Amino acid sequence: MLAMIQNCIPKLLTTFKCSEKFVWTFFDSVLNWSPQKGTHTAVKLPADTKAKCEECFFHLVYIIKWYSVPPKLVVGFDQIGNYVLSSSGTTFAERGSHQVDIVTKDEKHAYTLLVASMPEGTFLPFQQVWGGSSPQSLPSVHAQGMDEAQANGFDFTFAKSNKRGSHFSTLKTMKEWVEHIFKPYCCYVIEVDPDLDDNQILIVYLNCYPVHMSQEFCSYIFNEYLHVILCFVPASCTGIFQPADVGLNHIIKHHLKQHQTEYLVDLHQKQMDSGLTAEQVKFTTSLPVLRDASVAGIMAVYDFMMGQFGCELVQKSWEHCQVKDWNLSAKCLTNKAAQMALNEYLRSHHILHDEIENQMGIVHGVKQVQLNTAEADDDADVPSSAVIQDALGLDVQVDIPVDIDVISHCVESTEKGPDNTLVAAGEDEDIWAYINFN
Repeated sequence: MLAMIQNCIPKLLTTFKCSEKFVWTFFDSVLNWSPQKGTHTAVKLPADTKAKCEECFFHLVYIIKWYSVPPKLVVGFDQIGNYVLSSSGTTFAERGSHQVDIVTKDEKHAYTLLVASMPEGTFLPFQQVWGGSSPQSLPSVHAQGMDEAQANGFDFTFAKSNKRGSHFSTLKTMKEWVEHIFKPYCCYVIEVDPDLDDNQILIVYLNCYPVHMSQEFCSYIFNEYLHVILCFVPASCTGIFQPADVGLNHIIKHHLKQHQTEYLVDLHQKQMDSGLTAEQVKFTTSLPVLRDASVAGIMAVYDFMMGQFGCELVQKSWEHCQVKDWNLSAKCLTNKAAQMALNEYLRSHHILHDEIENQMGIVHGVKQVQLNTAEADDDADVPSSAVIQDALGLDVQVDIPVDIDVISHCVESTEKGPDNTLVAAGEDEDIWAYINFN
């Protein structure tokens, strides 16, 4: 619809943005179409979530305190899946329809993006993982943004999984991330900081995924990187104690979705400019084409995250990992109150005490008396600033990058919809305001 309006009446988009809200109500009120989609059960938090997260917090505090680990060497990462051609599994059809074809429903091609950051605000280059078993499965060297991505240290790799076509991280890709992204970053930090040496302890904060907890990966770290300590996000608690899950992932995926929408609108409009009618226009489902198109999107996200505002988002994401009086911000992980509370916690919680003793031989500071992929509704019309504010509670009107909200199809104002997600607000996007019921 956006491409057709831009092609026929572009001035209409000065105030009207053809938002997701407008499209849904247009289908409902004018065409008598209704949406249908499947549902799934949400993951529930464990009953002992607070206890598990508090134990995780003090585990991190212990290592940071007794091994003098600066927050810039506490590296947390998560992996997010992203379709090369997004589909919510939903379409519109006339009410009562029994067989409905969904465009891109069977296009399951996706990639995994490894998102890594530190509590003090540093953001690492992406690793993009594709299904397949050879370099032919990767974006081409001629893809838009590839030169810039490689210059910034991105790692493009293939999973070579035992499961055919899987793009999820494997032992191979995890080793490559350690060697191509994690190690160069840590070596640089140690090299430029006179207070650090080659024996500096490093922390990797990661999820309890099978590949991360496998004997092969843990042995690889233990044997090849003696100064790296693996700390695991409590199982099933990533929604409240994994910084990427708490704040960054939604913002990053929203940015990617907006870039993809712009790409598809431009592709649609070029076909119409060539003389095709709206009915003749087809969205490409060519994997090589869409794979190459993904590079510019992740490069744009990285540029945003590397700015001052991106740094603040990273800090807020760690800070929003909260349990009781504590959170994972650099300030809280290193402050005196947390360190004093640590000693008391170890005296009264023998599980963590014994775990530290078994792994490190001694417990300092205590007398010895006692570790995705179908998308939701398409919200690419919602400004990134609104998504950021909703996710992290930030006032994005201060020091915001000038280009974050200039996506042409974004609406000017938003409100919470019936399902508590952001939707367009204002009469311009309300089709009921245009209908004459007389």
